[in-house]
Amino acid sequence: MTGHEVAGYLDRVLQQHGPIALPYQTDVRWAMREQLVELQKVFPTLGIHVDEYCTTDGRCMNYLKAQGTIPVHYQGAKYNIPVVIWLEEHYPRCAPLVYVRPTPNMVIKHGHTYVDNSGQVAIPLLQNWTYSQNNTLVDVVLQMSQVFGAEPPLYSRQPGPPPPPSAGVVKPPPNYPGFSGIGNGGGTAQPPAYGDSAASFSMASPPSHGSHSSFPGASPAFPSIPTASDWNSNPMASPSSALGLGVSSGTTANASRPPPPPPPPPIPLPAGRSRTILRSDASR
Repeated sequence: MTGHEVAGYLDRVLQQHGPIALPYQTDVRWAMREQLVELQKVFPTLGIHVDEYCTTDGRCMNYLKAQGTIPVHYQGAKYNIPVVIWLEEHYPRCAPLVYVRPTPNMVIKHGHTYVDNSGQVAIPLLQNWTYSQNNTLVDVVLQMSQVFGAEPPLYSRQPGPPPPPSAGVVKPPPNYPGFSGIGNGGGTAQPPAYGDSAASFSMASPPSHGSHSSFPGASPAFPSIPTASDWNSNPMASPSSALGLGVSSGTTANASRPPPPPPPPPIPLPAGRSRTILRSDASR
């Protein structure tokens, strides 16, 4: 807000009556208005508002406050310290309540000379506040800038540990065959938990059909080619049977050939001829 807007806003809230009236004494309201207008003019990064403040004894009341950042020069660099200044009901006869308000990435310096762990500020001007000396809010901010330039009250928070991996990502066990860490942030392949460590397989390269060893969990090995000893031990075996081709699982590879057909029936003899004549004919 501009200085004119701040003045108009303060005129409205300080003239309210009834339950919504602010708890300030009438004889000091004009002095409060002038101090707040001057504060916003010198430090435009501070905004003037009415907000609820709860005291330590459990009472909650509406107070005027100035909230924003104040400039601080530390080791040649300029920093903006977030603060809030509350004008409690007895102001200006009592000192304002001042706090630093660290952001989520800031932390209050432990053991600071003028700031406690809750963030409440206790610079010399606030500790020795007297109404008769005409102390103003501008004086408070100027002394805070000077004190914090020598000893900053806030520091950047150190980064925490990296977040855990997503719960939806399922990683294979480290001894899974062919695991190369693809999609899991890299890694090296681990030997399988069975057999010879040198016989590890890649998931992208299964065993070839010519191999006689079977991959764990895969189909059984292909049948081997019959040798000459297999033919000599069973010469009646069918080549297709020995190779396991066209033979069902319940049929052996050494099945015999089918039996030869029966001989043809005898030829009937012509009428009037005997077997003797046939034998005599055959003897000629």
